[in-house]
Amino acid sequence: MLEADIREEVQKMFRGIGWNDYHPPDVSFKGAPTGGVSMGRPDIYLLNTKGPSAVCEVKTFQDVKVVELWLEPAHISNKQRRWLDWWTYGRNGLGYLAIGSVKAPRRLFVVPWEDYVELEFFQRNREAMEKEIDPITLDEDLGLPKKMPVSLFETKFYECSWETGKGWHFHPSNPILQVPLKLHEKEHWNTVSLRMEEK
Repeated sequence: MLEADIREEVQKMFRGIGWNDYHPPDVSFKGAPTGGVSMGRPDIYLLNTKGPSAVCEVKTFQDVKVVELWLEPAHISNKQRRWLDWWTYGRNGLGYLAIGSVKAPRRLFVVPWEDYVELEFFQRNREAMEKEIDPITLDEDLGLPKKMPVSLFETKFYECSWETGKGWHFHPSNPILQVPLKLHEKEHWNTVSLRMEEK
């Protein structure tokens, strides 16, 4: 089980509730928010013709003998962070971070990017205070937290559930389920335009 496998599972889960998904290749193009290089773009684009579209970055948990799961924040590169910030805050789109485990027992969390950013600041400040650093001095110079334990994501609607034979399902309270979508069935588009004769 690799990060790519988790991405495919996440794509299938989004597709199952009506999103049109796309996994882009890493290529460069002029005008990308990372200064002309699109490396670091989100793993999944989620297209929506009725409401806001979304992007999703996929990461895996680190584990210590399967006793403790945690995400290493440094594994979200600055380029990936710029893309998520640009899309979520600059474009008023929806951004998500999907974090999955690659070993049994499998776990998967889908966290809105804005929520993740708040949790990251919270964890960074908590780690600093554990080192007895005065909270007044907390600023960006402290950098990222060393790790984001799984317990940070267990308290809300982030965790997905697994159903054998059907895959992952969003938590019933996840706001992604409230996003308006226009579902597209084949009969809606199969005969819209004129077609060439096919051999």
